[in-house]
Parts: sequence; structure tokens; C-alpha cells
Amino acid sequence: MNQVRVILSVDWEGRELSDQNLEAIKTFRDHFPEAKTLHFLNAAYFTKANINKDLAQKKITSVLRKGDEHGLHIHGWRTLFEKSGVSYKPGPSWVQDKVMSLSKMNQQYEDGIDFGHDVPISAYSVKELRSVIRCSLEIFKRYDFCRPQSFRAGGWMATEDVLKAVQLEGFLFDSSAVPPFLLKDKRKSPILHDWLDQIWPEITETTQPYVILEEGHDKSTQKLWEIPDNGCLADYMTGDEIFWAFKRNWETFKDKKCKDDTINLSIGYHQETASKYIDRVADGLKKIQRFCQREKIEWKIEPLPVGG
Repeated sequence: MNQVRVILSVDWEGRELSDQNLEAIKTFRDHFPEAKTLHFLNAAYFTKANINKDLAQKKITSVLRKGDEHGLHIHGWRTLFEKSGVSYKPGPSWVQDKVMSLSKMNQQYEDGIDFGHDVPISAYSVKELRSVIRCSLEIFKRYDFCRPQSFRAGGWMATEDVLKAVQLEGFLFDSSAVPPFLLKDKRKSPILHDWLDQIWPEITETTQPYVILEEGHDKSTQKLWEIPDNGCLADYMTGDEIFWAFKRNWETFKDKKCKDDTINLSIGYHQETASKYIDRVADGLKKIQRFCQREKIEWKIEPLPVGG
């Protein structure tokens, strides 16, 4: 019989590191000490104006635990892209149809306000994205974070060029594929959902890991595995819905041959909204745990996805 792997991830958006959210994560981790976590870290925390970089490092590491994995998460933040030597693009945006005027944006930028969280990184070329990835990795190395093997695009917006840049920079796993219907009517603007529906039209709550890019003909690049974020993130999923995604995967694959005899479910939350939504993750995990105990299902929470 297959076992179930729950991949628990955190998207670090690069916006802010509030004590309220970090304390919520610490409390959650105390309640689930066995829950090793895949952290999609964001280098943009270290490129903000007037940032205390040592304090940022201290805050991030305060919620990391032994056995966690450090992944990479990139949103289109202006400070990060300009730090990488890439010209910033103010649009398109997935939260508004009309982009703020460049003059107004520049004035606020000079006042220390960063922009770009809502600009899909798919707006940039492979070359530009590789520069941003390299800059991010240099920042991680400088502040003693591990070299990531896994990547997730901001807003799950991993188009072909994004995936190619990720592969060329030596990553083994992407986790940007998300079931678009899980976001439908759950955001103020439908723009992001509509874009994702074009990028990931065949991804569902039961989609399992697959190779999305084969290795290069000269083996200069390794194949890139897609680890679908098939349970989405807690901003869009209640505890009952997380449990529903688990049961859908179990009922679909319990008697079928799976890679490594393992069924994969990816769930998670955003660092920036942890105080608001992390209880949904806790609720979902408790329901999964009770169900597995009752049905005698072997399951585990671990960060590292399947290998090739």
C-alpha cells in the first residue's frame, strides 16, 4: 500500500518580517515539532532601503529548524531586480488593471517604498531571471542560508522562460504548478487566476510530481522535476479543504502504483499572513492525522520532494 508524503512549505514574500507572523510560526512549530518544512526564502528582505540585514537574518533563522529545506522564492521586487543589474518593469500587475505612473512610483521609491510584488517574473527574459537568481543565491550564501534545490515563482507564475532559467541555474525541483480553480473567486481581482489558468490548465488537486524539463542533450543541465502545489496555500484553503485535498489524493492513488510508493500532497502558508491563516494548516494536519490513525495509513511530513 502507498504511503502519503505531505510537503509543508512556506512562501516568504520578501515584503516584511513582522514579529506577529514570526511568533505565529514559532507557536505552530512547537505544536508540530515533527513537521520539517520547505522554506521558499526570498532575498528581497535584504535589498530593501534602510534594512538592518543582520536583524533580517536573525528573524528568518528564528523559525528555521534542523531538517528544514531552504528553497528560493522570487517576486518582482524592484530593489532585488535592480540589485541584480536588471531594469525594473512596473507591469503588468495581477492586482490592478492600471499600473501606477512611473513618476509617482519613482517618488515613492525614493522615499523607501519597494514595488513589484504583484509583477509576474514571467515578464522578464531568461537572461534577466538568471541574473536575479544568481544575485539571490549570493545573498543567501552571505547570510548563511543553504543553497536551494527547489524553486517557486511568485504567484506561481512559472512560464517556460522562468522554468528554463531555473533549470540553467542548477535547480532540481520547481513547485509552481497550482490548480487554478483553487484560487477562483478567492481574490479581489481575477487576473492572477486567469493567468494561472493559461499556464497550468491541466493541474488538479491530485496531480503528482512529473518531469517538466528534460536534461540537456549534452547533460549540461539536469532534468527539472515539477512538484505541484496541489493543496495550494492556506490563504485560499480552509482546514476542511486541506483535508479534502488529502482525501482526494488518497482515494485516487491508494491502490495505484506511485513513484517510490508515495502519494504527494503539497500544502503551506505565507510567512507574511501566518498569524491570520496558519491555524488553517494546523486544523488540516490534525484532521489528516486522525484519519490516518483510524485508517492505519502511513504518512509523514517532509520537505524534500522526490528525486529523479
